[in-house]
Amino acid sequence: NYILLDQCSLRNDKGIVAELVLKVALNYAPGCALIYYHLLEAYQRGEKNDEVAATIEKIYTLDKNIPRVLALKLNTYLRNEQHDYVEKMLAEIKRLLPDSDYYYEFLINYYLTREEYDQLIEANNSAYKRYPRNWSFVYYESVLNMRMLHDSKTAIAILEEFAQTNTDVSVFTTLADTYLQTGDLAGWEKCYQKLFILEPAAVGYYYKMADVYYK
Repeated sequence: NYILLDQCSLRNDKGIVAELVLKVALNYAPGCALIYYHLLEAYQRGEKNDEVAATIEKIYTLDKNIPRVLALKLNTYLRNEQHDYVEKMLAEIKRLLPDSDYYYEFLINYYLTREEYDQLIEANNSAYKRYPRNWSFVYYESVLNMRMLHDSKTAIAILEEFAQTNTDVSVFTTLADTYLQTGDLAGWEKCYQKLFILEPAAVGYYYKMADVYYK
């Protein structure tokens, strides 16, 4: 009941109320990782960074098998360039969620941060093959082919295939930019015509198109 009241409070943007409710709940179950897990969200809503850090560590001492907590610790280690600890957290996430898109996203970000491009290309290629409908993996696969492997044909083919079943504007802006880089103005124009249909009130697309014509 306390957790339910906490969630209702957060949905109404009452972070302090949620925090107080959960602290009462801790009186009944002081060693419950679930309560601390919800308290973490309340602290994050209130931008209480010290409490967030302390709560992450508290949850980790109670239960080392919560992916989100491992991910938060991983990001902290990554910011502090503590790469040995990052690799430890990556191994733990892989143990809990082997070959998941969640694991691949952290692995790719790790290699990107360290500028280890060979490993990045390999990791993203594996992720893309396993999750071909994940836009992050599709985007990186296209960019890596374009910039690192200098294979614009494959980069465009990857985006074109994804665009056939996805109408998100980011897909068409990325594809348009890729066409433009390769000098394919017909393909670029076709993408912008699609964007005009998807977001007819977005004048920024008209401005960008005019700017390209001007140049």
